[in-house]
Amino acid sequence: MEKLENLILAAAGIYRQPELVDEIITLQEELNQQIDKQINKQKGLDCQKGCSYCCYGWNVQMTIPEMLMIIKDLNSFPPGKRRRIADRIYEFSNQTDYEGVACPLLEDNLCLVYESRPFICRTYSSYDVSLCENRKKFVFPPFVEEIIKNVVLPFEENIEEPFRTLFETKVPISNIKFDYYRDLFYLNLANTIKIVPIHEKIEIIPLEFAKKYLQT
Repeated sequence: MEKLENLILAAAGIYRQPELVDEIITLQEELNQQIDKQINKQKGLDCQKGCSYCCYGWNVQMTIPEMLMIIKDLNSFPPGKRRRIADRIYEFSNQTDYEGVACPLLEDNLCLVYESRPFICRTYSSYDVSLCENRKKFVFPPFVEEIIKNVVLPFEENIEEPFRTLFETKVPISNIKFDYYRDLFYLNLANTIKIVPIHEKIEIIPLEFAKKYLQT
């Protein structure tokens, strides 16, 4: 219940100050840079461009700032391509079993939003690609726990509530929404506001709970 209350409070703050979305995305970009810096120090990783074994079989979980980054990137594509991606996400969201099912953002064995990929995808690293090829049980390398302990958690602790909850709440990729009338992706934040991150601007649209919580 506390998490939902914080999400609604965060939505209220964003509704009054839409520029906060850009600040949240910037914070996530800074966190991603710190994570990448730690990963780049690792020796012997076997991951390489075009290797997409880890892009099958699961509904990727991400934080709300990570999703906002991805949506902003998706909205930079031409309308026709956005619609094709939206169709894939819709089909993906209706899956009951993800075994052998590709991530809807995978195209030609490449991630469409690679620079904005979430933490779970950044750190899903392998020292032996043959284990991936043979679908052996995956075990995260020890350095992932170190990144969480030394980078992610201290970063989140420096963010005040209610906005810290945005960085701690995980949502699946299937929760990315699409407006077929405008050909734009968006995020539904706690049924309070719709956030439409576009490269030129951020649109904030009140939703079901807006009248109750935002005094619109």
